[in-house]
Amino acid sequence: MRYADDMVVCCRTAAEAQAALAEVASWTQAAGLKLHPVKTRIVTAAGLEGFDFLGYHFQGYQDGRGTKYPRQKSHQKLRDTLAPKLHSGRSGSIPTIIQEINKTLKGWLGYFKYSRPSALRSIDQWTRDRLRRILRRRQKRHGMVKGRERSAYPNQWFEMQGFYSLITAQAKWIQSSTGNY
Repeated sequence: MRYADDMVVCCRTAAEAQAALAEVASWTQAAGLKLHPVKTRIVTAAGLEGFDFLGYHFQGYQDGRGTKYPRQKSHQKLRDTLAPKLHSGRSGSIPTIIQEINKTLKGWLGYFKYSRPSALRSIDQWTRDRLRRILRRRQKRHGMVKGRERSAYPNQWFEMQGFYSLITAQAKWIQSSTGNY
């Protein structure tokens, strides 16, 4: 599989993988290119180690089944994008802030909707906690978000404010794509 300058070669045996690596190395060298020494490696996709490709992490693939989820770098990039919009001293109403971050969340889910559902839960929780931190600060309270904020502002409260939950949106997409209306 190849996309731009990224490539994954799938083989059935370790010997095939070694031969394929040698062939790709000679092909890239003939083209005046070099394989990245750290990123180029042979892994067993059926194992727990897995590999990263195009923002996803693939692992446990055997007989066409396995898991894929956004790699840690993809999670961090999303958080780095959302953090300036969700700093604790942020002004504006919560529905306005939510409307602003929803655009980023929808775009991110558009690409990562093929992930296992549990992989998106941490992003939803992190985003809601950042919103709770804004609310906590507005109440002249400092420090970490604790149980008090989670019970005062449950997940459903944010959904009523228009929050785009990745878990909920992915579940609807899965339901519509499988035909289970």
